[in-house]
Amino acid sequence: MLGSNPDFQATPNLQDIKISIVHLQVDAGCRGMPPNLFRIITMFTLHPQLQQDGIVIGDLPLSRLLLLNDARYPWFILVPRRQAITEIYQLDDEDQLQLLRESSQLGRFLMESFNGDKLNIGAIGNLVPQLHLHHVVRYRGDEVWPRPVWGIGNAVPLLEEEIAILRERCQALGLK
Repeated sequence: MLGSNPDFQATPNLQDIKISIVHLQVDAGCRGMPPNLFRIITMFTLHPQLQQDGIVIGDLPLSRLLLLNDARYPWFILVPRRQAITEIYQLDDEDQLQLLRESSQLGRFLMESFNGDKLNIGAIGNLVPQLHLHHVVRYRGDEVWPRPVWGIGNAVPLLEEEIAILRERCQALGLK
């Protein structure tokens, strides 16, 4: 237990911390720190494929919101800002609920904004192991309806003007 270590410093040298654990239980004996659950903030990084394919739109309380650079579909991705998480069940209960709230908020926003016929939400992760949730607005007349959009066809890059409009529109989500 961390609090049992007499060498533990309340303000450790961050260069010496090399962990991917996001939660630690701290006991009352830890140099006056309260007996509660606290979060160690680790450097959050996007998987290289998400960096390549996505455009950062902003941050919600838990997740980074990306816009997939593909003009064929309104396609957004939520990436929880937690290190070393590949599956939803690996998030703690609070983060699982927050991810559901953010996904629901984003889904409602997308369907109202784009007047879609169906919203596809998926956390597949076969090629990109970092936990991320795709939110794709679908139309009965789109090029692959009713099949899934994953891996079909070639992406059509968004124009800078389209990105600016979508980024502005997404501010209604309360992004940071």
